[in-house]
Amino acid sequence: MKIKLIATVIIASMLLMSCSLFRPAESPSSPVESDTESASTTDEVTEPPMTAEPVIPVKKPGDPLTVCIDAGHGYTDPGCTTKYLSGKYEREIVSDYSKVLKTKLEEMGCRVILLRNDEHYVDAAEIAAAARKLGMSILEDKLVDDGRFAPYNRSVWANVLHRDTYIDLFVSIHIDSFEEMESVRGTRIYYCTDTPYSIGSKKLCDALAESVKAALPDTNARSFAKSSAEAYVVTKHTEMPSVLIEMGFATNPDDAASILDTEWRDSFCRAIADGIKAYSGN
Repeated sequence: MKIKLIATVIIASMLLMSCSLFRPAESPSSPVESDTESASTTDEVTEPPMTAEPVIPVKKPGDPLTVCIDAGHGYTDPGCTTKYLSGKYEREIVSDYSKVLKTKLEEMGCRVILLRNDEHYVDAAEIAAAARKLGMSILEDKLVDDGRFAPYNRSVWANVLHRDTYIDLFVSIHIDSFEEMESVRGTRIYYCTDTPYSIGSKKLCDALAESVKAALPDTNARSFAKSSAEAYVVTKHTEMPSVLIEMGFATNPDDAASILDTEWRDSFCRAIADGIKAYSGN
């Protein structure tokens, strides 16, 4: 009797299983999935956020040699002054020199950009926004907004302009000082030795020094090579051959007298323009 009952139960179970195999499937309810599971199983591809492609500066055929002149200091930064400069500051003197040099270069057929525009102060936010829009890689934490158009700000802004109008050369103009020894004098021109543009920077630096020395022997103009650890900021962060010119020493009475002399200014700017011409081979 027990054996017969067990057999009946087994047969009944088999019939139930066979019925479930052929029964129409019911629509299952949609499972609740985590965000992670949804991301891993979905067929849709999530597009990455849009970023600007870096704009690579390219010189157009037939474009003239373009020189960016950086008149040192300015705005809230007056630069140096001494009793030999007749109450004037480096800020205004180098601005005057930059304008004269601009005229000389334009007479030679160059295109000139004056980096410091005293009518409009370019703040850090404007520089950073322009750089980001162009896809440039910059050190935003080095941009400062202290009202003086700091050296790194100048470098990045020159590179921004470079993408709008190709810049062949960058020339920064300054006046030196050495209060410890008034006898120190002369024109000194600096470049950075370890940038992608160092070969061009050295060539430009040497050409300018030779040209100034030939036109104004008393300046004893010399070129100086500096590694990135020692170089001026604008000579190592600009994306083109770059030099920084210290025209003379405000602390030396002879240099200061020359710098204030309009005829000397004309000769010095002519020598710089001639040096740029020699560099370019025109």
